[in-house]
Amino acid sequence: MSEGTQVVDEIRNHYDCRYISACEVVWRLFGYEIQEKEPFVVRLPFHLEDEQPVVYSETSNVNDIVERAVSHKSMFLAWMSANISYPYTRSLTYAEFPTKFFWKDDTSKWFPRKQGFIIGRLTHLLAELTMSYDEIKQLCLMDIDKILHSSSKILKDYPPIPLTTEVDSSLLIERVFFFVYGHGGTGKIFIWNLMSAEIRSRGDIVLNVASSGIASLLLHNEALDKCLGDIMRFYPTYNKDLPFGGKVVVLGGDFRQILPVVPRGSRQDIVHSIVNLSYLWKFCQVLKQIKNMRLSVEMTASDQDEIEQFGEWLLKVGVGLIGDNMDGESEICLPGDIVIPSSDQAFDELVHFSYPNILDNMSLKDFFKTRTILAPMLEIIAEVNNHLMAIIPGREKLYLSSNSIGMDEGNMESQLDLYGLELLNSINCSSLPPPKLILKVGVLVMLLSNIDQSSGLCNGTRLQVRKLGNHVIECEVLTSNNVGHIALILRMNMVPINETLPVRFQ
Repeated sequence: MSEGTQVVDEIRNHYDCRYISACEVVWRLFGYEIQEKEPFVVRLPFHLEDEQPVVYSETSNVNDIVERAVSHKSMFLAWMSANISYPYTRSLTYAEFPTKFFWKDDTSKWFPRKQGFIIGRLTHLLAELTMSYDEIKQLCLMDIDKILHSSSKILKDYPPIPLTTEVDSSLLIERVFFFVYGHGGTGKIFIWNLMSAEIRSRGDIVLNVASSGIASLLLHNEALDKCLGDIMRFYPTYNKDLPFGGKVVVLGGDFRQILPVVPRGSRQDIVHSIVNLSYLWKFCQVLKQIKNMRLSVEMTASDQDEIEQFGEWLLKVGVGLIGDNMDGESEICLPGDIVIPSSDQAFDELVHFSYPNILDNMSLKDFFKTRTILAPMLEIIAEVNNHLMAIIPGREKLYLSSNSIGMDEGNMESQLDLYGLELLNSINCSSLPPPKLILKVGVLVMLLSNIDQSSGLCNGTRLQVRKLGNHVIECEVLTSNNVGHIALILRMNMVPINETLPVRFQ
């Protein structure tokens, strides 16, 4: 480039050359609204008796603050007064009231509405927490004790500080919080199904949630504990000294397996997010499962010792007793009988080992149901899918995604030009299918989101393709309780919820 050549910034010129028409100039000069919301939503606060909020500045006079609190009613108190003045409104709830009345701040009153339509929404009210002086003292001592533990100290090292009192043994008689601890293959899912069937057979209600989801609810300020505690206050079985207000909660899992996912979290953040570091863990009764039932299926006496040794080897790998553990990473030497020797045909041998005689057996319903290939990376999964697709005969059907940036407050207008279609198609998320999806009749597919839980179409459900249309795919369910059910999978909008993505799109 010569010295006299001028650098042209086409992008900057594009943004600087925005054209504003005369009508838009006049509209802005007169200060008219650029946008409006329809219908309008009004927030409806509510409070306990004589506990309405009072707003004042630092320089306000105390007498003026008291006078304003007495003379100006809150929206909630004014609603009660309006029910006295207008008897016909007593059939309306607080949330329905704004559809017939409007609020005036200067008079602190509700007046009958003559035109327009407004939706009322109740604001969240935090539950009141009442504690005695001794309870507050014990909580403070417990917090101090936790801080001292991080420095390898305890309260006993400082005699002037009183010790925390022991937990009342009568509270330990009734257990409402359990954790079924067992490694993979011990039959935890069988226990969940058995417990659910037993509870529902008695007419009671049980809610089954994935353990990772429950753990996230427990760990995010322990919202589940507080929510169930508020709900249970209105039931005779409520006990404020028990977790979850006395409602029975059963968790299960294996700490040797995948830890909770903390986006962009450090190793310390991930370790401190596990459920056994919650303040609720001291109330939990741990039930252990030690026998690997999965390896015991169809086990003969001749291979019993070999299978038991393999099960013990798996446990040692999970505990970290095998391999050189260096900063969270280990190199593990696998037994030779479970390793495919490295060669040009190694990948093909793995596929044929997992799916023997695939062309002859793919019509059998249990063939794909009992077999799978696990991979740690999405790139490897794509390689496995492409290899299997090449083996299965038939005509391919190409489905292209239609990616676009979501038009909401999370995206700027400038991002519409910066993030083109090629960039959006290059984003590979675990919650989204690839931008180019190639299928054949007979291949195995898996759902990535919940579509119809009552029909067993949930995240992780495996299906086999029967017919391929332009806008719909006909599949047969291979897993869950609806094996053999025919499902129609339509095109749908999917918005990935991933904070690491540069832009929100669908």
